[in-house]
Amino acid sequence: MKTILLIIILAANSCCYACDCERLIGFKEAKIVFVGEVTAVMKSHFSNYQYKIIFTVNKKLKGKLKSKTVVIYTYGLDEAGCSFPFKIKDRYHIFAVQDENHLYNIACTATVKVK
Repeated sequence: MKTILLIIILAANSCCYACDCERLIGFKEAKIVFVGEVTAVMKSHFSNYQYKIIFTVNKKLKGKLKSKTVVIYTYGLDEAGCSFPFKIKDRYHIFAVQDENHLYNIACTATVKVK
């Protein structure tokens, strides 16, 4: 009986980490789309965004970028927390949303690692 209860509790906890997106933010909805390589991952003190990821843009696909170096803010670095696990030297296809001054990678963007 204790084993069954433990399995139910573990299953219930794992369901709570799933990201709830009605649909992904893809090319059409994203403000900026590019392929780039992560050059730095840093802690951020900006609002609720815990990390800033520095990219070197390899290929711009949509939007206006002021330079080949782009800063993207994100909530975390793990999929369990509905974030993307960015790693230095890896390349990604980024679908970013934007406010007046900043770019963000949020849980519901179609961002993927490029192999």
